[in-house]
Amino acid sequence: MTCLLYLALSDSTLDLIGTEASGTSVHMAGSTVNDSLDALDVGLPCTVGTSVGVGNLDTEGHALAAKITLSHFIAPPIWIIIIVRPSQALRYDTRLYGKMQALFYKFFSFFQNTLIFPCVPVIIAARNMKEVAHMVDTYSVPLSDLVKEFDLQVQFASTDYDSIRLTVEDVSRPGIQLAGYFDHFDPIRLQVLGNVEMSYLARLTDQDRASILDRLFSYKFPALLITRNICPSPQCLQMAKKHNVTLLRSTDPTSTMVSAIITYLKAALAPRVTRHGVLMEVYGEGVLLTGESGIGKSEAAVELLKRGHRLIADDAVEIKKISGSSLIGTAPELIRDYVELRGIGIVNVAKLFGMGAVKIENSIDLVVNIVPWNTHEVYDRLGLEDQYTEILGVKIPMNTIPITPGRNLAVILEVAAMNNRQRKFGYNPAQEFTEQINRHFEQSMGKMV
Repeated sequence: MTCLLYLALSDSTLDLIGTEASGTSVHMAGSTVNDSLDALDVGLPCTVGTSVGVGNLDTEGHALAAKITLSHFIAPPIWIIIIVRPSQALRYDTRLYGKMQALFYKFFSFFQNTLIFPCVPVIIAARNMKEVAHMVDTYSVPLSDLVKEFDLQVQFASTDYDSIRLTVEDVSRPGIQLAGYFDHFDPIRLQVLGNVEMSYLARLTDQDRASILDRLFSYKFPALLITRNICPSPQCLQMAKKHNVTLLRSTDPTSTMVSAIITYLKAALAPRVTRHGVLMEVYGEGVLLTGESGIGKSEAAVELLKRGHRLIADDAVEIKKISGSSLIGTAPELIRDYVELRGIGIVNVAKLFGMGAVKIENSIDLVVNIVPWNTHEVYDRLGLEDQYTEILGVKIPMNTIPITPGRNLAVILEVAAMNNRQRKFGYNPAQEFTEQINRHFEQSMGKMV
């Protein structure tokens, strides 16, 4: 696409307005500069009275080609470099027109994101696919949600208060920073000052306190939280207003507040993925039902609800990785407590079966993959080999259950949940059964000998 565009653009005659020579024209494919040119206008050692082939000029050594290149919008040298090697665009430089070329690059960068060059954004998007994917997996929490969650008092709200978002799960207590050491200071964290930090600031003079707080607030962190219902000093409030940084206040102890905020942010900022399936709590175990659409997952969920178990999510399960070995599943807000049954429609489980039949979230302890029965497939009859599936890098035990018409899937799921619970407590019935058979054969062989 780039080559075709280049040929199409370069095969036309352009008006040589930038050269300040009247009555001239340039053919960018290597034709001639017609008419007579003034040597002072183009920087050549003498007057050009004959036709000059632009394609034969060295653009690095002759000002004429450089001036033509920088004065015309679709000049091939800068066009090719920007599309093929954008990082090297500014390297195409001349001593005489370096500043003009930098302005041209900014001008071109503006237009490449408009309708004039629709191919350029596509090329850039393809080259930055990894960065885009990383951005998609990045989550944030509005500061206003944190304030509402922990009932914090807003002493001063910055002008961008509604748009401030927390992107890391950690908080910081800038104790050593108050002493003047700002190396390795992370300004993207929420800053918390407790009784120790505030008592240290109270011992300083007004001038020293204002100086250190001025330096601290200059880093533009999301917000400063003061705990234990301590009133901020006038210098603290002044510097918060000066640097436009939100100032919060809490009545809770510092350690309690820090622990609660970290737990909240860890859950809110956890990596997540949405899977098609049904999540149920069966005997305290989080069972994720997977399988093809129409295989009977929702019908099995309704049967489990009638048997006293609880629904977490139907059709779409949002899975969060809370820790290195723990997954939490929940339902999107729009479809929470709803189940879709073919032939019946949408059913509100909370109103139909009661509030005891639903749950907001639950850990995922077992994945049950429901598949149609295949006579040519060999299924595990003993359960000696443990099957696992990986979700967000976490290995979860998995059972594959083939179904045929007439099999009570709800009862099978109950047994699978209880068996998984048994295994977590260290008891493996398949292994015990195998060892018992081996002992029986050893005894039989001993009697025969």
